[in-house]
Amino acid sequence: MPLFKTGDVVHLASGGPSMTVVTADEETVRCTYFDQEGNLYGNPDGIPFQSELLRAGSAPSPDESEERENTKFGYA
Repeated sequence: MPLFKTGDVVHLASGGPSMTVVTADEETVRCTYFDQEGNLYGNPDGIPFQSELLRAGSAPSPDESEERENTKFGYA
């Protein structure tokens, strides 16, 4: 049984934006994501990730004291 299902919000364990699951099977989860203005990034069919690289839920917010280099996607 897949760890994630279509519509789940996930993020990479290593950091990055929150993403929405497009499709998922036992090993591969295809995700898409949007910038802060709501523009779609990546392929509408989803970008493939190995399921073990993802964590459930929205990406954690960076500490406000951290310098932010890339605010377009909401992360540094």
